[in-house]
Formats: sequence, structure tokens, C-alpha cells
Amino acid sequence: MGLALGIRSHAAKAMGTVDTVVRETVLEFADRLTTEWTPFGNPELWKSPPPADYRPGNLQSSWFFSVGAPSRATTERTDIRAVNDLDQLPEHAGQKVYLTNNAPHAGAIEDAHSSQAPIGIMWAAGEFSPMAATIARRHSS
Repeated sequence: MGLALGIRSHAAKAMGTVDTVVRETVLEFADRLTTEWTPFGNPELWKSPPPADYRPGNLQSSWFFSVGAPSRATTERTDIRAVNDLDQLPEHAGQKVYLTNNAPHAGAIEDAHSSQAPIGIMWAAGEFSPMAATIARRHSS
């Protein structure tokens, strides 16, 4: 095998690993974001009674994935415990991707209006890099 062919082969393997690590990291992060870090409404914990139209689960159901620009999508659903449109996750790394939540009360949750999320949710963004490093270590052995 010539040097150039060896370098190309190594580069292709490395890019395949990068694609895999990015994809697995986004999927794991999205799962934890919806199931662990986003609170599920529990009116028993509230200081004030819930609004008449309150439906628990809307915040967890309102996460959306998009490529290139933040999604402006919303949903009234309450039965989803996963990021919407995650099937659009590209096979190859290199594009900017977004996880957004446009539920009307998402801002209030981020402003610590929930005892289940006393510092909001976006602190979780700091978990992405360590998660990627852990997944990369799994693939480097």
C-alpha cells in the first residue's frame, strides 16, 4: 500500500469514527435531555394551582431537532418523550444542528420557575462535550 493510499484509508476511518461519535452523542444527549433534564409537570409541587388548560408533558414533548437553523416548530402533544424530527440527523458530521424547545412555558422553566429544574435546563449544554469525549473513548479502543 502506498503512502497516499494509507493516509486516505486512515483519514476515511477517522472521519467514519467522527461521524459515529457525533451521531451517538447527539442521540444520547437528546435522550437525556427529554427523559432526565426536562421536568415533567407535577402540579402537586407547585405553589400556585395549574392553569385550566394545563397538560403535563408538553415541555418534554416540545423538543425539536433541526439542521442549519433553530426550529420554530411547536406541538400541543404531550405523549412524546423524545426529540421531534431527530430522524433528520445527518449521517455525516460537519453541519450545525440545533435542539430547541418553543413551548410557551419553556422560558419560565429556564428562569427557575420549576422546583424540578431550579437552575433551568440549559445547564445541560455543558454535558455535551464530556459526553462526546466518553463516546469517543469507546470508539478509540
